Amino acid sequence: MWLALVFAPPQGGVGLACCRMLTELIRDNRKIVDRITPEQVTTYLLELRNHKHYVLLNLLGVLCVCDEIAMTKNQVQIAKELLEKHKVCTDGRNVQAS
Repeated sequence: MWLALVFAPPQGGVGLACCRMLTELIRDNRKIVDRITPEQVTTYLLELRNHKHYVLLNLLGVLCVCDEIAMTKNQVQIAKELLEKHKVCTDGRNVQAS
């Protein structure tokens, strides 16, 4: 599928420009948002951990809300992965991994 080819991790300035373009393409487009796999969401979460760039946050935000409707599946996945990977308590404190 073409979306899998476009949905590759950004690399440098060109990758971030593509990420911006992808964000605008996906924004409020339910047909595309519904076709994005959990693996693709995980890829962008990994990129966010590595590069910490606002463009990646914008993309994840677009995956969470479409036409003012919550994309619950994506929201739950993103929240779980962010909270589990960083071992964050509900009060915001970091927990040491055992």
